[in-house]
Amino acid sequence: MPRIKEQYQALRTATKNKIHSASIKLFAKKRVAATSVQDIADTAGISTRLLYPHYKTKVDLFNEVVSYATAGLEKNVETFKNDSSPV
Repeated sequence: MPRIKEQYQALRTATKNKIHSASIKLFAKKRVAATSVQDIADTAGISTRLLYPHYKTKVDLFNEVVSYATAGLEKNVETFKNDSSPV
């Protein structure tokens, strides 16, 4: 039975999440310069062939991870700026 569009999207999202998690761990542990694309793929449990359709370079991946982290921090800042209870 062939996969439907939603199944392919779910697989792409899962792969991207694995790549993000692996890269964050490795960038924090080894630094960006010392982390190879192969290291990221190995840690994510995927091949480099699955990584490259999502990110053409390690710098592209790093920029997206930083943007994701920045957006999360901005969301937290906005949460504390409003007058509602932190609880």
